[in-house]
Amino acid sequence: TYIRTFVRTYVITFVRSYVLSFARSIIRSYLLTYVPSFVRTYVHTNVRLLGRWFVRFIRSFVRPSVRSFVLAYVPTYVRSFVHSYICSFFHSFVITFLLSFIRSYVRTYLRTHVLSFLRSFFHTYDRSFGRTFV
Repeated sequence: TYIRTFVRTYVITFVRSYVLSFARSIIRSYLLTYVPSFVRTYVHTNVRLLGRWFVRFIRSFVRPSVRSFVLAYVPTYVRSFVHSYICSFFHSFVITFLLSFIRSYVRTYLRTHVLSFLRSFFHTYDRSFGRTFV
């Protein structure tokens, strides 16, 4: 029971805190060094194309009279502000989605591989002394 308590309180806490923070720092440094060189331009171009497709899709539903009203009576700075706000929201949404996907993948990998290895290791170690560890 002492080994089980030690593993649950210290080893798993160590794995969760330090290994996850280490993995996050590696992912951040990787994203900051390698992603801007070749992927960022590709993603940015496709996001712009997707945004243009979305604008065309919305324009197909909006009546020409509404569109001409917006172009005639809504100032350019308001339209540009709304456009930049929507673009920044979409960019932050994509980045948040990617980071949450990477984070969940790292957590799943750590839970399935690292923690199962630690449990099997301590189970074997504790069984060698005649006790069972679950």
